Amino acid sequence: MIRVTVLPAAELDMLEQVEFYDGEGGNAALGDRFVAACEAGFARLSSFPESGAPVRLQHPKIQGIRFIPVPDFHDILILYQIRDGAVRIVRVLHGKRDIQAILRQESTPEI
Repeated sequence: MIRVTVLPAAELDMLEQVEFYDGEGGNAALGDRFVAACEAGFARLSSFPESGAPVRLQHPKIQGIRFIPVPDFHDILILYQIRDGAVRIVRVLHGKRDIQAILRQESTPEI
């Protein structure tokens, strides 16, 4: 198993998704389930880091990004890179968003 690091932008994505679930009828249980599902996805990546599909991106700063769906939340994707022998969770985004545009706009030096 290799180390998994969740970058701040991904943590914020998860928090926003939990707030969305909480706001949709006050479904805190769904938010808790989402966080647990993300953590299960991170654990899977720790064991099988290359299991995700590559994202075809043009910008050199964001090359090498892969994704897996969040277990049981298949419309939401865990976007990650494998760098220096570790998995870095870059973002956790809904698949219908313009992921390439979002990642291109990233100003975070970690990506």
